[in-house]
Amino acid sequence: MFNNKNLKNLFIFLSILLLAGALRVHNLDKYSLWYDEAISPLQEGGMKNLPNIAKLFDSDFSVKNPDYLAMYNYGFICYWQALFGQSEFALRMSSVMFSLLTICLLYLLAQFLFNTKTAQIAAFLLAISPFHIYYSQELRPYAIVCFFTLLCVYSLSQILNNNKNRWWFIYSISSIISIYFLYINLFCLIAFLLFLIYRIKKVDIKKFIIAHSVILILLIPALLIIYHNLVFMFTHNIPVETNEFPVWSEGKVGIENLVFMFKNFSGGYYLDYFSLAGKSITFICLFFLGFSIFRFWKKDKMQLLLFCLFVPVVIIFFVFQIKNCYVYRYSFSVLPLFFLIIAAGVGVLNRVLSFFSLVAIVFLNIFGLTAYYSNHLPSNTIQYTGVQEKQDIRSAVKVLTDNYVEGDRILQLCRNTVFPLKFYTRMFKARSSLLVEIDRGTVVGISDNGELLFCDYNGMHPFTFRREDYRNVDNFKDKKRVCLVISDWHFRGLGEKECKALSKFRENFTEVKTERFKDIEIYYFNKKAVDINLK
Repeated sequence: MFNNKNLKNLFIFLSILLLAGALRVHNLDKYSLWYDEAISPLQEGGMKNLPNIAKLFDSDFSVKNPDYLAMYNYGFICYWQALFGQSEFALRMSSVMFSLLTICLLYLLAQFLFNTKTAQIAAFLLAISPFHIYYSQELRPYAIVCFFTLLCVYSLSQILNNNKNRWWFIYSISSIISIYFLYINLFCLIAFLLFLIYRIKKVDIKKFIIAHSVILILLIPALLIIYHNLVFMFTHNIPVETNEFPVWSEGKVGIENLVFMFKNFSGGYYLDYFSLAGKSITFICLFFLGFSIFRFWKKDKMQLLLFCLFVPVVIIFFVFQIKNCYVYRYSFSVLPLFFLIIAAGVGVLNRVLSFFSLVAIVFLNIFGLTAYYSNHLPSNTIQYTGVQEKQDIRSAVKVLTDNYVEGDRILQLCRNTVFPLKFYTRMFKARSSLLVEIDRGTVVGISDNGELLFCDYNGMHPFTFRREDYRNVDNFKDKKRVCLVISDWHFRGLGEKECKALSKFRENFTEVKTERFKDIEIYYFNKKAVDINLK
């Protein structure tokens, strides 16, 4: 059963998997959990704490709680941390595990559609991909959704081959899970549906109707949430600082965004496209992508991969022409297909050309990996919209916890610190009164006319602030001190908004103490002689 050739192939695959694991575990707990990551482990109680499902028909509730049915937060991570603990390493290992499973599944899919050589190349390219490693090291649903998306594609390839019930079942369940873990994956389901309609002659119509009817019925709750939030997003002017939607100000989504997306696919966020390495790796990957498409475009297997890769990318591109909420991670779940098509092109070359092609890709990927592990993003922010340099605020939260005095009022100038503070004050076992104050999550903004605005997060659910959620007065009569936590979204020090807010506090309070860290500053103020309502 295990001849020399099989043992050699097994050794190669295990070596690829070992390399992938090493690259993903490296520096896994070097940085603290940031805003999006810290949300997940705070959802205590799991799915049993979900509000009444009747609230789905309340558009106001849906907009205020856009992740109400995010099963990653309320299901998977809740039970994962119960088993493995709340350390950064333990929590992020959930993404590492699914990223490795994705590599295994990609190997099987490539072997089924093409051959073992293509499978080895595809698995290797995904193993060293800086873009894939990035989301393999984040406590976010992307690595898991990527796995289930690939499982859908694998099921579709099997359906075209034998139409057996089990593959329809796996396809249906995987589609549902991926969307409940990440709503944007609805675009992938559309791609699968369009492909099945395109190849309808090879599909059992009865099974096709039953499978998609089940998917539609079970997705009704998610579709209601998506509908209410899309209506809100496309009909409201939402300030960037106070919402959960990635609404950006760089203008319309254009061709340069697609170029940068393929650069990120090829070499990762941290590799600058305008560098020689960035342009080279993008050109080589797109060359082999085009070469493979040209070579196999008449084959069912290539048409399946093309539908599943490009339809979601195209839909996302055109949908977000209406409102610029375009971020490159929305296309992350189809990344393995990108490398599979490239691998098919490299795989048809002779041994020497294949070897040197892979050497070139590996060499150029080293630049992307080095930049990633060094935590240096390019200066051109459009290349990585929605991403920031990784930060470590654990020492700041520890000082805040140690210096807390009963009755302190804690305010934050940026919502980016709200959930990390909630998470780490619990990790440092802070007293209950501090937890109550931190959980209030009061964020301070400043209006165009210089007036301070206050809004509370109240609880563990992130939500979008609307204009009516702000108040322009905060009562400090019963507070001994005011503690102001200062950062901006990217932790780049004091900007114009932060300086204005800080000046306003200095006008009304006496500054008594300042704690400065690399990524965050904490200011302590005593009240002046007269009680005030800060306006």
